[in-house]
Amino acid sequence: MDDDDVLLAKGDCYEKYGITADGSSGQAVEVPCDAASAVGRILKHVPEGMDEQAEDKCPGNTDEVFGYVIKPGLEKTAASRGTKGVTVKEGYSCARFLKGPHPHDPGQGGPGLRVGDCLADAPGYGGYEETECEDPGSDALGTWSEPEYIITKLTTVSGDCPRSTDKKFQKDTWVSRLGAGVDAICVRPV
Repeated sequence: MDDDDVLLAKGDCYEKYGITADGSSGQAVEVPCDAASAVGRILKHVPEGMDEQAEDKCPGNTDEVFGYVIKPGLEKTAASRGTKGVTVKEGYSCARFLKGPHPHDPGQGGPGLRVGDCLADAPGYGGYEETECEDPGSDALGTWSEPEYIITKLTTVSGDCPRSTDKKFQKDTWVSRLGAGVDAICVRPV
């Protein structure tokens, strides 16, 4: 917690409350980094709006993304959630947990797709979404399947995959979000 008057500025720490049953979302308030309740530190603060691409604009080791809203007469609050279908005009912050596990790490199901992450069938989404490789959770509707594929390479439509037996999924056809400069991924069955 600091005196910069910026909610969840770079270097700030936070605690969460109002956490959902699966622990994936909740609200955050700033606390001193040495507070027993501190769970994470802000890596990047973006004062512009948040959209579906926010996770891609965060540092590679981001565990969580907070969109925030500032309403006159109310305390500043931030909400942790996936960025799929989310638009927030005020801005967002990218955070890393102070202690593991780190959802960002490959195979853990956190923000962004990277080599070592797993994909599961996502009924209702028309393709695949990231899931934990070892202990798959579920989305808000409880509809995730067991992981089917592991990502072996981030590439382009014309790029090669590591093995000739790897499948190539293209952006907007099989997976809903890929990072900037990536329009395809190579995968193989888990």
